[in-house]
Amino acid sequence: MDRTLKRDSGVSGPERVIRTVLADDDCLFRASLRQLLAVPPTVIHDVYGVVVGVGFQVVGEAGTGEETVRVVESVDTDLLLLDLNMPRMSGLDAVREMTRPPGVTILLAGVITRPQLLSAIQLAVRGLVLKHAPTELLFEAITDVLAGRYWLHQMLV
Repeated sequence: MDRTLKRDSGVSGPERVIRTVLADDDCLFRASLRQLLAVPPTVIHDVYGVVVGVGFQVVGEAGTGEETVRVVESVDTDLLLLDLNMPRMSGLDAVREMTRPPGVTILLAGVITRPQLLSAIQLAVRGLVLKHAPTELLFEAITDVLAGRYWLHQMLV
């Protein structure tokens, strides 16, 4: 993982607001993500050392897999932050059901099995961040996948 592109290198992030959908069955976690993405990009850079461009706009939220499919297919989405384990329909099953997938998807997981990881890759999920990871790793994953790269939490490789 090349962190030099994100840390005070003069390289800018995306040039427009990143339209984001948050999908997690844990309301508190979803609200925390929403608040984190509302932080001004200059503060994100100052605190986490990651350049995120002009920032994020949360355009939708979902608490179930079914709701995720409906929300993603109803709004123009650049980024989907998707919980792996949701009730009734997993995050991976939700991706399988989408007829209009988002720009890029990052899977958020407490734990993940090797078969789930392989399925995620086959479904074109671009990143995987473990939920216990430091916040700057989430921002690094976001900037990497938006730049066209894949991002896996180091504990998985």
